[in-house]
Amino acid sequence: MQVIHNFCTKSNCADGSYAHSTLTMDAAGNLFGVAMTGGKAGDGLVFELVPNENKTEWTYKILHDFCLRDCSDGRNPVGTVAVGTAGNIYGVSSQLQTSNAGLAYMLYPVDNGAWRARTIYEFCSGGDCPVGYFPNTGLSFAGMGPGVLYDGMSPLFGTTIGADGTAYEIYPKRRSWHGRLISNFRETGHYGYRPQGGILVDASGTAYGTTWSGGNYVDGVVFESVPTSKGWKYRPLHQFDGDHGAGPRGSLAMDAAGNLYGTTSTGDGSASKGVLYKLVPQNGQSQFSVLYDFCHVGPKCADGADAEDGPMVDGFGNLFGTTAQGGNYDSNYLGSGILYEFEQSTHTFQVVYDFCSEPNCTDGETPESGLIMDSSGDIFGTTTSGGAAGAGVVFELTPAAP
Repeated sequence: MQVIHNFCTKSNCADGSYAHSTLTMDAAGNLFGVAMTGGKAGDGLVFELVPNENKTEWTYKILHDFCLRDCSDGRNPVGTVAVGTAGNIYGVSSQLQTSNAGLAYMLYPVDNGAWRARTIYEFCSGGDCPVGYFPNTGLSFAGMGPGVLYDGMSPLFGTTIGADGTAYEIYPKRRSWHGRLISNFRETGHYGYRPQGGILVDASGTAYGTTWSGGNYVDGVVFESVPTSKGWKYRPLHQFDGDHGAGPRGSLAMDAAGNLYGTTSTGDGSASKGVLYKLVPQNGQSQFSVLYDFCHVGPKCADGADAEDGPMVDGFGNLFGTTAQGGNYDSNYLGSGILYEFEQSTHTFQVVYDFCSEPNCTDGETPESGLIMDSSGDIFGTTTSGGAAGAGVVFELTPAAP
């Protein structure tokens, strides 16, 4: 495992801290992400990591510092960014000036390597919040993945957590951006509420996601929203019951056959430290199965605990992900997190890496975001703590030679 960037190595964390987001990769192999705090004003930044030809060295670039003037460009960016074919970067900030209404922004390159920010959508205007407020996840689009670029015209999708939360889309039309509600979540009934993961959109345009709580058993739901001529049609696909997982916080992944994969942060068994699951959507009769129960090895959950984000699926159908706690090394009572692999053909779970295995946790600890994989099989991710300054790292894990 190689640390390719340590956050907060500059005075007052001017290079960012708390990178709580899954990275994005462009077609050239450059990485993009956000740090929620730090930066020149302390309100977060957008960064890029550029590799040399052999990926032995990476150059860290700050593309935008938030809130340097009047905070009209937002504060505290969150979630995954989308990289466009024209080189623009799209994302959301969770706050706008002194409110938690939030906004969606676009960064675009100008002369001499500089970047400028433009607000493309404000979640609340004049007291009206048509698609929700307080965005808490990044933006996604249909077909999004490593090396896949956003066309600049299709809808972008995300969730908000204000009140009971929403799922939404924003889209450009006649030189301005507009918002449309996908789902307005409710604390009561079977809908679920408080989504804490992003939106996955398949090739047909159907949107999938999870809510952390609510539903029939108040333990969260997996849902789909299908676009129709009359708007979006919402349908719960699975109701978590606590006995087989509860509190899904991360985004979903989909394999080539259309099967969904995710994690929960709690629930299942005596340990109640979450599960890795598979869901096969089938016209209202979805098939749910637990693939692995976390925290079944050792007193400190050597096999992981508390998965804060969902897994990724490689070309062979194998799943890779992280847990924020557990593992064999710890700076706290329950480990500093792991990176795991689940091989579906053999139904085998293995810990690929234990965080905090280096002295003083210089390799990072507490991974809370998802992973991405490049065409060589190298895996990239972030941690929210550990590293040289204790403020998190960006890491690369190269597969062992056969």
